[in-house]
Amino acid sequence: MNVKEYSYSFFKNTSLKGILLKCIFAVVLFLGSWKVYQAGIGLPFNKKIFLVVSLVLVLAIVLASCLKQLHHAVFVIIVLVGGVFACTSPTVDVPDEFAHTSRAIFISEGNVNLGNKDFEVRMSENWRDLLPKKKTYLTESGLDKKEILNKKSVNRYLKITNAYAFISYLPSVVGILIAKVLGLSFFWLIVLGRLTNLLFYAFVSAFAVKKVKQFKIPLTMMALLPMNIYFAASFNQDTFSFAILLLAFSILTNILFAKEKIDYKLVLLYTFLCSILVFTKLPYVLLVGALVFIPIKKYASRLQYFGTYGLSLFVAVLSLVWFKLYSQINTSNVDVNMPPAGVDVAGQLEFMLQHKILGIKVLLKGLFGLNSEQLFKFGPLSYFSSQANILFIMMFAVIFFFAPVKKGASTVTRIGLALISLGIALAIQLSMYLSWTPVGWDHIQGVQSRYYIGVLVFLPLVTNIFRNTLNAIGLNDSIEKVNYNSEKVSDVVLYASMLLLILMTAISLANN
Repeated sequence: MNVKEYSYSFFKNTSLKGILLKCIFAVVLFLGSWKVYQAGIGLPFNKKIFLVVSLVLVLAIVLASCLKQLHHAVFVIIVLVGGVFACTSPTVDVPDEFAHTSRAIFISEGNVNLGNKDFEVRMSENWRDLLPKKKTYLTESGLDKKEILNKKSVNRYLKITNAYAFISYLPSVVGILIAKVLGLSFFWLIVLGRLTNLLFYAFVSAFAVKKVKQFKIPLTMMALLPMNIYFAASFNQDTFSFAILLLAFSILTNILFAKEKIDYKLVLLYTFLCSILVFTKLPYVLLVGALVFIPIKKYASRLQYFGTYGLSLFVAVLSLVWFKLYSQINTSNVDVNMPPAGVDVAGQLEFMLQHKILGIKVLLKGLFGLNSEQLFKFGPLSYFSSQANILFIMMFAVIFFFAPVKKGASTVTRIGLALISLGIALAIQLSMYLSWTPVGWDHIQGVQSRYYIGVLVFLPLVTNIFRNTLNAIGLNDSIEKVNYNSEKVSDVVLYASMLLLILMTAISLANN
């Protein structure tokens, strides 16, 4: 048996012996990784949490090994591993989680919109309990002794979430309301809010994997990205956007590779998802333009094709309206220096118009100066393993370029998606230059590589050369075996992702 056959048999083996071996390997990896990183940090080893988490990870492996459907395995892994994060990670362990948790509680109290006046940002005083005196596991934070309060006070931190509409927080709001109805402690409000957010992400991700007919493997890999799951197990509203982007990819892929003429209902559904992104992750509304780069012959009529221009225009107008609305919220009087002093959207726009060449240089410098390592960091963007980073990059490269598919996207579609991806990247840079960088600076402040995860979701449609490679080496007849090969690769990707999640779980626990 060669290495390839052994690897597949190890990942796919559902016998008692095979599952037992995988579980032992996972626990050893978990223990070893935790001990190594804990020793470097100097924090004590928590045996109780280790035992509980080990049982959860073993359960995830057993269920993933026994489930026949890929999307079922994806759901189980996200829920179980994410559940560990939801119940253990500190209240401020994810970027801006303090503000996002506050916003979710604020919405649960019946407040849909933000305002500039203090009485418009009053909420339960529990928001003060979100800032722990020291960083520790949520289970050891003492929040179980805190009641959910009715007394309110002004929380200006809410204003830094002004770019996100209330819909981004609805999954978490469900959990918060359950805790309130049952009269539970503030600890359970946090846990249930995180878990309902996690369940939303798990359900939408699994549904997207189930429905997509091509590129199922890259979609699975992105759904199981440790950063995505860690964020999903928090109140960070990026989870909502990640889920919508995965579903949008699934629908767009089915549109692109439809055997017959495009079902226009899918076009309208895709446009609807892009419209939601207006209120949750504004730069990604450019994805609606992908419809224009689909060959006109795929549409039932020329009217349907040119109708996509109208749909794109609608989303563009909606984006401008929303940008105008949320820009009215004044963040300059927030209690902390967020955004930094000297930030002025109108002033920065005027500066760019007066110094066009410099403005272009700043945007391009920011674009090409991204740190790829941040894509594989999570938590407060400091939990990281250089060894895991290498594995991530290798897996991404292989899957993005060589994931087995029966058919790749047309050249026009590839070029269009590449231009859209570049446009999104520049829009992200521009938004941070306007809203987070003092006027006149020659570099952009506040950009994080995680903002580009949505671009990575769609990138395989541009980069995949599997079919081209088969043709180049004279194996184009082998395309009939793609379904069989896809199942094998799916299993390997699934368990490789699981092992990376175990490693990242150990790193996150070792840091608290």
